[in-house]
Amino acid sequence: MVGELKRLKDLLPFKEENFILYFAPGMHGVGFDAWLSNQLSGSLPNDFRLAAIDVDVKRNLSKLQKHKTARVVELRANLDMANAMRNEMDKDSDSVKPHSPSTKFQKQVRKVMDATIDDDINIKKEAKVLIELGYQLKKLTTKATSHLICAIAFFNIKNKELAFENANKAIDLAEPEIKKSDEAYPIWRSALMIKASLYLVDKKTRPEAISCYEKLVAETAKHGDVFYTMEGYRMLALVNFQSKNMEAAWEHVIFSLQAGTNLPLEVKRASTYLFSASLAKQICDSSYKYRSMDTMLNKQFETEIGTDWDTLLQGTEYLNLKYVNRRKPLKV
Repeated sequence: MVGELKRLKDLLPFKEENFILYFAPGMHGVGFDAWLSNQLSGSLPNDFRLAAIDVDVKRNLSKLQKHKTARVVELRANLDMANAMRNEMDKDSDSVKPHSPSTKFQKQVRKVMDATIDDDINIKKEAKVLIELGYQLKKLTTKATSHLICAIAFFNIKNKELAFENANKAIDLAEPEIKKSDEAYPIWRSALMIKASLYLVDKKTRPEAISCYEKLVAETAKHGDVFYTMEGYRMLALVNFQSKNMEAAWEHVIFSLQAGTNLPLEVKRASTYLFSASLAKQICDSSYKYRSMDTMLNKQFETEIGTDWDTLLQGTEYLNLKYVNRRKPLKV
Protein backbone atom coordinates (compact mmCIF):
# COMPACT_ATOMS: atom_id res chain seq x y z
CA MET A 1 0.00 0.00 0.00
CA VAL A 2 2.74 2.46 0.95
CA GLY A 3 4.53 1.99 -2.35
CA GLU A 4 1.34 2.74 -4.29
CA LEU A 5 0.74 5.87 -2.22
CA LYS A 6 4.27 7.09 -2.84
CA ARG A 7 3.78 6.65 -6.57
CA LEU A 8 0.47 8.52 -6.36
CA LYS A 9 2.10 11.40 -4.50
CA ASP A 10 4.89 11.62 -7.06
CA LEU A 11 2.25 12.16 -9.76
CA LEU A 12 0.62 15.04 -7.86
CA PRO A 13 1.91 18.64 -7.85
CA PHE A 14 2.47 18.55 -4.07
CA LYS A 15 6.15 18.03 -3.39
CA GLU A 16 6.51 19.68 0.01
CA GLU A 17 3.20 18.67 1.59
CA ASN A 18 2.70 15.74 3.96
CA PHE A 19 -0.16 13.25 3.62
CA ILE A 20 -2.61 12.09 6.31
CA LEU A 21 -4.73 9.02 5.55
CA TYR A 22 -7.80 9.08 7.79
CA PHE A 23 -9.78 5.91 8.46
CA ALA A 24 -13.26 6.83 9.74
CA PRO A 25 -14.95 4.61 12.39
CA GLY A 26 -17.29 3.17 9.75
CA MET A 27 -14.25 1.71 7.97
CA HIS A 28 -13.03 -0.25 11.00
CA GLY A 29 -14.20 -3.65 9.85
CA VAL A 30 -13.05 -7.09 10.96
CA GLY A 31 -9.26 -7.26 10.86
CA PHE A 32 -8.71 -3.50 10.60
CA ASP A 33 -6.93 -3.38 13.97
CA ALA A 34 -4.43 -6.06 12.89
CA TRP A 35 -3.98 -4.49 9.45
CA LEU A 36 -3.23 -1.05 10.91
CA SER A 37 -0.82 -2.55 13.44
CA ASN A 38 0.93 -4.39 10.62
CA GLN A 39 1.34 -1.16 8.64
CA LEU A 40 2.99 0.44 11.65
CA SER A 41 5.34 -2.51 12.01
CA GLY A 42 6.68 -1.86 8.51
CA SER A 43 8.40 1.19 7.09
CA LEU A 44 6.27 4.29 6.67
CA PRO A 45 7.71 7.31 4.82
CA ASN A 46 8.24 10.39 6.96
CA ASP A 47 5.72 12.38 4.92
CA PHE A 48 2.85 9.93 5.54
CA ARG A 49 0.66 9.60 8.63
CA LEU A 50 -2.22 7.22 9.34
CA ALA A 51 -5.08 8.53 11.49
CA ALA A 52 -8.07 6.80 13.11
CA ILE A 53 -10.57 7.53 15.88
CA ASP A 54 -10.73 5.07 18.78
CA VAL A 55 -13.32 6.09 21.37
CA ASP A 56 -11.86 6.02 24.87
CA VAL A 57 -14.86 4.36 26.56
CA LYS A 58 -14.97 1.48 24.04
CA ARG A 59 -11.55 0.73 22.58
CA ASN A 60 -11.47 -1.20 19.31
CA LEU A 61 -7.85 -0.72 18.21
CA SER A 62 -6.16 -2.60 21.05
CA LYS A 63 -3.22 -3.80 18.92
CA LEU A 64 -1.97 -0.22 18.62
CA GLN A 65 -0.98 -0.17 22.29
CA LYS A 66 2.33 -1.92 21.59
CA HIS A 67 3.29 0.89 19.18
CA LYS A 68 2.20 3.69 21.48
CA THR A 69 5.58 4.80 22.77
CA ALA A 70 7.32 4.40 19.42
CA ARG A 71 5.15 5.12 16.41
CA VAL A 72 1.68 6.04 17.71
CA VAL A 73 0.75 9.43 19.10
CA GLU A 74 -2.61 9.69 20.84
CA LEU A 75 -4.31 13.06 20.54
CA ARG A 76 -7.01 13.98 23.03
CA ALA A 77 -9.25 16.93 22.24
CA ASN A 78 -10.05 19.05 25.28
CA LEU A 79 -12.73 21.38 23.96
CA ASP A 80 -14.69 23.66 26.27
CA MET A 81 -17.70 23.65 23.98
CA ALA A 82 -20.12 24.81 26.67
CA ASN A 83 -18.26 28.07 27.27
CA ALA A 84 -17.65 28.55 23.56
CA MET A 85 -21.39 28.31 22.88
CA ARG A 86 -22.16 30.68 25.76
CA ASN A 87 -19.76 33.27 24.40
CA GLU A 88 -21.24 33.07 20.91
CA MET A 89 -24.79 33.39 22.25
CA ASP A 90 -23.81 36.41 24.33
CA LYS A 91 -22.15 38.03 21.33
CA ASP A 92 -25.24 37.55 19.18
CA SER A 93 -27.53 38.87 21.91
CA ASP A 94 -25.44 41.84 23.03
CA SER A 95 -24.67 43.01 19.51
CA VAL A 96 -28.34 43.92 18.96
CA LYS A 97 -30.04 45.36 22.06
CA PRO A 98 -28.54 43.94 25.26
CA HIS A 99 -31.44 45.05 27.49
CA SER A 100 -34.35 44.31 25.19
CA PRO A 101 -36.95 41.68 26.22
CA SER A 102 -35.95 39.43 23.32
CA THR A 103 -32.28 39.53 24.38
CA LYS A 104 -33.25 38.74 27.98
CA PHE A 105 -35.31 35.83 26.67
CA GLN A 106 -32.35 34.42 24.70
CA LYS A 107 -30.04 34.69 27.70
CA GLN A 108 -32.64 33.07 29.94
CA VAL A 109 -32.85 30.11 27.57
CA ARG A 110 -29.15 29.59 28.14
CA LYS A 111 -29.53 29.94 31.90
CA VAL A 112 -32.24 27.26 31.99
CA MET A 113 -30.07 24.85 30.00
CA ASP A 114 -27.08 25.64 32.24
CA ALA A 115 -29.23 24.66 35.20
CA THR A 116 -29.46 21.09 33.89
CA ILE A 117 -25.74 20.58 34.62
CA ASP A 118 -25.21 22.99 37.52
CA ASP A 119 -26.82 22.01 40.82
CA ASP A 120 -26.20 25.50 42.20
CA ILE A 121 -28.76 26.96 39.80
CA ASN A 122 -32.43 26.53 40.77
CA ILE A 123 -33.86 25.11 37.57
CA LYS A 124 -37.51 25.51 38.58
CA LYS A 125 -36.95 29.18 39.39
CA GLU A 126 -35.11 29.85 36.12
CA ALA A 127 -37.75 27.96 34.13
CA LYS A 128 -40.46 30.12 35.67
CA VAL A 129 -38.54 33.28 34.69
CA LEU A 130 -38.15 32.00 31.11
CA ILE A 131 -41.87 31.30 30.77
CA GLU A 132 -42.71 34.76 32.17
CA LEU A 133 -40.37 36.40 29.64
CA GLY A 134 -41.87 34.31 26.85
CA TYR A 135 -45.38 35.46 27.67
CA GLN A 136 -44.27 39.10 28.09
CA LEU A 137 -43.19 39.12 24.45
CA LYS A 138 -46.77 38.14 23.55
CA LYS A 139 -45.78 36.01 20.57
CA LEU A 140 -46.74 32.43 19.89
CA THR A 141 -43.14 31.50 19.18
CA THR A 142 -41.79 32.78 22.50
CA LYS A 143 -44.70 31.40 24.55
CA ALA A 144 -44.50 27.93 23.03
CA THR A 145 -40.70 27.95 22.85
CA SER A 146 -40.41 28.81 26.55
CA HIS A 147 -42.40 25.68 27.41
CA LEU A 148 -40.45 23.60 24.88
CA ILE A 149 -37.09 24.65 26.37
CA CYS A 150 -38.38 23.88 29.86
CA ALA A 151 -39.64 20.48 28.69
CA ILE A 152 -36.18 19.68 27.30
CA ALA A 153 -34.49 20.88 30.49
CA PHE A 154 -36.72 18.87 32.81
CA PHE A 155 -36.39 15.85 30.52
CA ASN A 156 -32.60 16.11 30.85
CA ILE A 157 -32.75 16.06 34.66
CA LYS A 158 -35.33 13.23 34.59
CA ASN A 159 -38.16 15.30 36.10
CA LYS A 160 -40.83 13.46 34.17
CA GLU A 161 -43.82 15.33 35.62
CA LEU A 162 -42.60 18.84 34.75
CA ALA A 163 -41.26 17.67 31.39
CA PHE A 164 -44.71 16.30 30.51
CA GLU A 165 -46.43 19.44 31.74
CA ASN A 166 -44.32 21.76 29.61
CA ALA A 167 -44.33 19.51 26.55
CA ASN A 168 -48.13 19.42 26.65
CA LYS A 169 -48.34 23.21 27.02
CA ALA A 170 -46.01 23.71 24.06
CA ILE A 171 -48.15 21.31 22.00
CA ASP A 172 -51.40 23.02 23.06
CA LEU A 173 -50.04 26.43 22.05
CA ALA A 174 -48.45 25.40 18.76
CA GLU A 175 -50.90 22.82 17.39
CA PRO A 176 -53.81 25.22 16.60
CA GLU A 177 -51.39 27.48 14.70
CA ILE A 178 -49.71 24.86 12.53
CA LYS A 179 -51.77 25.72 9.45
CA LYS A 180 -51.35 29.47 9.95
CA SER A 181 -47.72 29.77 11.02
CA ASP A 182 -44.58 28.13 9.64
CA GLU A 183 -42.91 28.75 13.02
CA ALA A 184 -45.49 26.72 14.95
CA TYR A 185 -44.83 23.41 13.20
CA PRO A 186 -41.19 22.77 14.30
CA ILE A 187 -42.08 23.73 17.90
CA TRP A 188 -45.03 21.32 17.89
CA ARG A 189 -42.91 18.59 16.27
CA SER A 190 -40.13 18.87 18.87
CA ALA A 191 -42.55 18.96 21.80
CA LEU A 192 -44.41 15.89 20.52
CA MET A 193 -41.14 13.97 20.14
CA ILE A 194 -40.19 14.82 23.73
CA LYS A 195 -43.61 13.63 24.89
CA ALA A 196 -43.17 10.37 22.98
CA SER A 197 -39.72 9.90 24.54
CA LEU A 198 -41.19 10.37 28.00
CA TYR A 199 -43.75 7.66 27.31
CA LEU A 200 -40.96 5.32 26.18
CA VAL A 201 -39.33 5.47 29.61
CA ASP A 202 -41.97 3.05 30.90
CA LYS A 203 -42.85 -0.13 28.97
CA LYS A 204 -46.44 0.22 30.17
CA THR A 205 -46.89 3.48 28.25
CA ARG A 206 -45.43 2.28 24.94
CA PRO A 207 -48.92 2.43 23.33
CA GLU A 208 -49.07 6.15 24.17
CA ALA A 209 -45.63 6.62 22.59
CA ILE A 210 -46.85 4.85 19.46
CA SER A 211 -49.84 7.21 19.30
CA CYS A 212 -47.49 10.20 19.47
CA TYR A 213 -45.31 8.91 16.65
CA GLU A 214 -48.37 8.07 14.52
CA LYS A 215 -49.59 11.64 15.02
CA LEU A 216 -46.11 12.90 14.15
CA VAL A 217 -45.80 11.06 10.82
CA ALA A 218 -49.29 12.10 9.78
CA GLU A 219 -48.31 15.78 10.15
CA THR A 220 -44.74 15.54 8.84
CA ALA A 221 -46.04 13.95 5.64
CA LYS A 222 -48.39 16.91 5.11
CA HIS A 223 -45.44 19.29 5.45
CA GLY A 224 -43.22 17.29 3.10
CA ASP A 225 -40.82 16.88 6.03
CA VAL A 226 -39.14 13.70 4.80
CA PHE A 227 -36.41 13.55 7.45
CA TYR A 228 -38.83 13.56 10.39
CA THR A 229 -41.23 11.29 8.52
CA MET A 230 -38.32 8.85 8.30
CA GLU A 231 -37.58 9.41 12.01
CA GLY A 232 -41.18 8.93 13.11
CA TYR A 233 -41.55 5.66 11.23
CA ARG A 234 -38.13 4.54 12.46
CA MET A 235 -39.24 5.00 16.07
CA LEU A 236 -42.54 3.23 15.39
CA ALA A 237 -40.56 0.33 13.95
CA LEU A 238 -38.17 0.29 16.90
CA VAL A 239 -40.92 0.33 19.56
CA ASN A 240 -42.83 -2.44 17.81
CA PHE A 241 -39.63 -4.47 17.40
CA GLN A 242 -38.89 -4.16 21.11
CA SER A 243 -42.47 -5.30 21.79
CA LYS A 244 -41.89 -8.29 19.44
CA ASN A 245 -44.63 -7.05 17.09
CA MET A 246 -42.69 -7.98 13.96
CA GLU A 247 -45.41 -7.31 11.40
CA ALA A 248 -45.88 -3.69 12.51
CA ALA A 249 -42.12 -3.25 12.94
CA TRP A 250 -41.48 -4.42 9.38
CA GLU A 251 -44.23 -2.22 7.91
CA HIS A 252 -42.96 0.89 9.67
CA VAL A 253 -39.27 0.31 8.94
CA ILE A 254 -40.11 0.00 5.23
CA PHE A 255 -42.04 3.30 5.42
CA SER A 256 -39.02 4.85 7.15
CA LEU A 257 -36.64 3.66 4.44
CA GLN A 258 -39.04 4.82 1.74
CA ALA A 259 -39.16 8.32 3.25
CA GLY A 260 -35.38 8.29 3.52
CA THR A 261 -34.97 7.65 -0.21
CA ASN A 262 -35.95 11.30 -0.75
CA LEU A 263 -32.91 12.53 1.17
CA PRO A 264 -29.63 13.47 -0.53
CA LEU A 265 -27.03 10.70 -0.67
CA GLU A 266 -24.66 12.41 1.78
CA VAL A 267 -27.49 12.77 4.32
CA LYS A 268 -28.50 9.12 4.04
CA ARG A 269 -24.90 8.01 4.55
CA ALA A 270 -24.49 10.08 7.73
CA SER A 271 -27.93 10.01 9.36
CA THR A 272 -30.38 7.73 11.14
CA TYR A 273 -31.28 6.29 7.74
CA LEU A 274 -28.49 3.84 8.57
CA PHE A 275 -30.27 2.84 11.79
CA SER A 276 -33.49 2.20 9.87
CA ALA A 277 -31.49 0.08 7.43
CA SER A 278 -29.83 -1.83 10.26
CA LEU A 279 -33.17 -2.41 11.98
CA ALA A 280 -34.66 -3.76 8.74
CA LYS A 281 -31.77 -6.23 8.52
CA GLN A 282 -32.31 -7.22 12.14
CA ILE A 283 -36.00 -7.90 11.55
CA CYS A 284 -35.00 -10.21 8.68
CA ASP A 285 -32.53 -11.98 10.99
CA SER A 286 -35.10 -12.33 13.77
CA SER A 287 -38.17 -13.49 11.87
CA TYR A 288 -38.54 -16.39 9.43
CA LYS A 289 -41.41 -14.50 7.80
CA TYR A 290 -39.15 -11.70 6.55
CA ARG A 291 -35.86 -13.54 6.10
CA SER A 292 -36.46 -13.93 2.36
CA MET A 293 -36.50 -10.12 2.03
CA ASP A 294 -32.83 -9.84 3.03
CA THR A 295 -31.48 -10.02 -0.53
CA MET A 296 -33.92 -7.33 -1.66
CA LEU A 297 -32.72 -5.07 1.16
CA ASN A 298 -29.08 -5.61 0.18
CA LYS A 299 -29.82 -4.47 -3.38
CA GLN A 300 -31.78 -1.46 -2.15
CA PHE A 301 -29.01 -0.36 0.21
CA GLU A 302 -26.42 -0.70 -2.55
CA THR A 303 -28.57 1.60 -4.70
CA GLU A 304 -29.45 4.07 -1.94
CA ILE A 305 -26.21 4.43 0.03
CA GLY A 306 -23.49 2.79 -2.06
CA THR A 307 -21.57 -0.45 -2.47
CA ASP A 308 -20.00 0.05 0.97
CA TRP A 309 -23.40 -0.10 2.69
CA ASP A 310 -22.36 -3.09 4.80
CA THR A 311 -19.37 -1.18 6.20
CA LEU A 312 -21.58 1.81 6.98
CA LEU A 313 -24.10 -0.34 8.84
CA GLN A 314 -21.33 -1.80 11.00
CA GLY A 315 -21.06 1.64 12.59
CA THR A 316 -24.58 1.16 14.03
CA GLU A 317 -23.67 -2.10 15.78
CA TYR A 318 -23.06 -0.62 19.25
CA LEU A 319 -26.38 1.24 19.33
CA ASN A 320 -28.16 -1.88 18.11
CA LEU A 321 -26.76 -3.84 21.04
CA LYS A 322 -27.93 -1.18 23.47
CA TYR A 323 -31.35 -0.18 22.12
CA VAL A 324 -32.55 -2.86 19.73
CA ASN A 325 -31.70 -5.82 21.99
CA ARG A 326 -29.98 -7.33 18.99
CA ARG A 327 -30.21 -11.08 18.93
CA LYS A 328 -28.25 -13.67 17.03
CA PRO A 329 -29.58 -14.49 13.53
CA LEU A 330 -31.85 -17.49 13.25
CA LYS A 331 -30.14 -20.70 12.26
CA VAL A 332 -31.13 -22.22 8.96
